[in-house]
Amino acid sequence: MLLQIYAKRTALLMIWNDLPHRFINKAIVSFCNRLRLCVAAAGGHFEHCLNIEWPSDMKFINETFELVTKSCAILILYS
Repeated sequence: MLLQIYAKRTALLMIWNDLPHRFINKAIVSFCNRLRLCVAAAGGHFEHCLNIEWPSDMKFINETFELVTKSCAILILYS
C-alpha cells in the first residue's frame, strides 16, 4: 500500500514538473476573468461574456488534451 502511494506521488511529481508554465499562467488568467464575470453577473450566466479566441484556444485545448492523456498514462503505469 505504501509503495503504491509513493509510486503515485512520484508520478504526480513527474507530471507537475513537466507541465509547461504557459498552461498554468493561462489557467490562472482564465480563472480570474471567470471569477470577475461571475461576480458581475451576481452568480448568473456569464459564459456569453467570455472573449474566446477559438483558433488559438483550440490549439491550447488540443495541447492540454495531449498533456492530460500523457499524464493519465503515467499514472496508470505507476499504479
